Amino acid sequence: MDRLKRSLRTKSDKTSVQLVRYAFVAGIGLAVDFGLLVLLTEAGMHYLTAATIAFVVALVVNYVLSMLWVFPRSRHSRWREFGMFGAIGLVGLGLNDLLMWVLTSGLGMHYVVSKAVTTGLVFTWNFIARKSFFAAPVPVLKTVAQPDHDPDLK
Repeated sequence: MDRLKRSLRTKSDKTSVQLVRYAFVAGIGLAVDFGLLVLLTEAGMHYLTAATIAFVVALVVNYVLSMLWVFPRSRHSRWREFGMFGAIGLVGLGLNDLLMWVLTSGLGMHYVVSKAVTTGLVFTWNFIARKSFFAAPVPVLKTVAQPDHDPDLK
């Protein structure tokens, strides 16, 4: 039991562990995303505007939880990390809105069904892109070995 608790608390470099954790984090983000989408749309906001706002709020939730639990600390500053996380998220947002529009306005699907279909594709994009960025190896500075210099030895 202690081993399980320890493994849940510490970050891992294993892709399988990160994928499971990212799925859990994404589930929380998905609840935020879906919840806000439905809340804002039912309150009268256009579904694409609501989808964008909900996606951005979920992006921030995902960033915080991912950095705390899923991905190991990268070699980048927190600002650069968030910038890349956000840039990857913006591509995801573009995919999200495009697919939502095609499925809802183009094919006539209910916006909730469109969101369900879109979510799997955007999840896959986000995990692969973020894993690629955050798992990049930290460069190791190599030092040149210096011969021992002892002034007393001649």
